[in-house]
Amino acid sequence: MKKAKMVATILGIVNVLLLLINPIVNATINPNDYNPSSKQPSVEDVNKIVGLANPIIGTIKVVGIVIAVITMAIIGLKYMTGSVEEKAEYKKTMIPYLIGVVLVVAITQFLGIIIQIVVNVK
Repeated sequence: MKKAKMVATILGIVNVLLLLINPIVNATINPNDYNPSSKQPSVEDVNKIVGLANPIIGTIKVVGIVIAVITMAIIGLKYMTGSVEEKAEYKKTMIPYLIGVVLVVAITQFLGIIIQIVVNVK
């Protein structure tokens, strides 16, 4: 009986959300209102965007690496001082940690490569 009430409650919430979203989804869009300019971005525009993006990407990379090193030090200390069961748990937490570190470094490198390609395209 409790499961039926929970399912009914969830379905009711989903129904209310769908009713709230419906006017947004059914909005009419006139394609003639879209009027992009034919002007190509200038070198100044590209340099301005690159000038803003490089420090942000660099900061994200440095902060990510600093946090990764601190976290690895904490996990390493806990691993060295832990019991056999705790060591097994720390080994399990290392896999998502390593995946996260690789993603942070890889994404920032990838964005840096994209910026260099954009800058070099004439």
